[in-house]
Parts: sequence; C-alpha cells; structure tokens
Amino acid sequence: MQAWRSCWIFAYGSLMWNPGFPFKRKLEATLKGYTRSVCMYSYEARGNREFPGLVLGLIPGKHVHGFAFEVEEGMREKIYNDLIQRENTPLACYIPCSLPVCVYEKDVFSSSLTDDKILQSTYTDVEALCFIADPDHEQFAKAITHEQRINIISKAKGTRGTSHAYLEATLVCLRDCGISDSELEDLLLLVQDQVRLSIVPPN
Repeated sequence: MQAWRSCWIFAYGSLMWNPGFPFKRKLEATLKGYTRSVCMYSYEARGNREFPGLVLGLIPGKHVHGFAFEVEEGMREKIYNDLIQRENTPLACYIPCSLPVCVYEKDVFSSSLTDDKILQSTYTDVEALCFIADPDHEQFAKAITHEQRINIISKAKGTRGTSHAYLEATLVCLRDCGISDSELEDLLLLVQDQVRLSIVPPN
C-alpha cells in the first residue's frame, strides 16, 4: 500500500473498460511522462507460456490519455490487493506507484442570457495509483519487431480471451470517449487483416 497514497487509480488499458472494482467516479485523465505501448508478454490472461500474448504497459513518453477512478477510502486496501493479484499474475511484471494525474471534470451550466447549455471543464491534479511496465522483467518485449507483434496479437489466446479482443476492446473504449490513439488504431487494422487471412480457406 506504500505505493498508493490516494483514492485514485489511473487506467490506460483493460481497467478502462473492465475495472473489476466499485468506484465513486470515473473521469477522463492524462498522465504526463508516459505513453501507452503494446509491450508486455501475457503468460496467462491473453496468452500462455508456449505462445505468450501481448498486452499494454506504460513506458516513458510524452503523455497518455485514459481514465481516473475514485474509490471509497474504506475499500482502498481490498482494491489494491485485488489489482496486484490481477496485474501481477503469474509474475510481478508491473511496478505499482503513485504519480500525479490531471483529471477533467465536466459540468453543464445554463446560460444567464440564453437557454443554451454551456459545457465547462475544470482540471484537477491528483495522485493516482499507476502500473508501470518493468523494463527489466522477462515479460517486457524488448526486441520485438512490428511484424512479430502483429502475428502474436492475431493468434494468442489466454484465460481471459485473445490478445486481439483485448486490443479491440481498448480501442472501442477510447473511441467512445473521443480519445485518439492512432498508433494502436493502425496496429489493430493490421491485426484484423492478419486474422482475416488466417481464416480464408485455401482454394
């Protein structure tokens, strides 16, 4: 729990669309100094030891847009332990830490001069629990090529489903909230092409 000093959790991958814990609020948020990357081998959830899948991690970069969840103070310890179990099973490949995150609160006001509704955003910096990819861990995909990444995501499957479905669900969530990630979108298109080719019966 020393790594988490607040009631906020930053989500950039599957936690965005499948948090798995109760929360008070879910707000759009930005973490500076990191970027979202398909850089972690998955030995269980989205692949296996024989054919590891690939999932997202946070690596040093400019910034990353996602969501921040605010949870009840009394639920912090249980949620933290559950997340450690979820993110670091079977091996501890993510580093939990507390980092400053900017959250966006949107409120609708009525104009005093017209009947129009005005959308106003306020910005607040909070400390949030983040899971950073461990670059020294065996599950960190250091030397993977773009072609290898496409091949793995198009084929790997684990206890929670395929790497392809994981990537697709993440992008659906981002699109629904107006968050753009062109690199992941391009990757998904190439993966989908590979999947289609794999299921076309031979002549």
